[in-house]
Amino acid sequence: MPTYASPSSIRDHFSVLLPPGKLHRDLQAFWGADPQYYLPEHKEIDLFLQHNINLAPPDLGIGFDCDDYAYAVKGCIGLWNLNRARIPASWCVGIIFGKFTWASGEHAANWYMNKNGVVELFEPQDHSFHPIRDCLGEVKLILL
Repeated sequence: MPTYASPSSIRDHFSVLLPPGKLHRDLQAFWGADPQYYLPEHKEIDLFLQHNINLAPPDLGIGFDCDDYAYAVKGCIGLWNLNRARIPASWCVGIIFGKFTWASGEHAANWYMNKNGVVELFEPQDHSFHPIRDCLGEVKLILL
């Protein structure tokens, strides 16, 4: 894949990596409004996380939990690009809600796709990275 991709090509590639059997029957998906997305490398996502998402709120329960972290990453990466990276396109970073090997029950996390077509999941709360195969299924939400 090139360094940039259209939402439809990202969706098509993502759907090959995450087969229909892992998708909940009520799946909601949004594949982006921009004409193209920048496909970042792992080291760029890692650098962003090191410098931007160091949230350590008190225990707020559902007042600030996994989905809040995932949305914060999605929003902050746009600000990171605007203020620091200055790539002329939004980054191919999204949100996924389902079941994963590293979390109990339903959980929200982030994902990105690089120029080689590798989709990697990452946990915004502890900055750990996971291969797409660590998605166990019951995916109810995918956002780009």
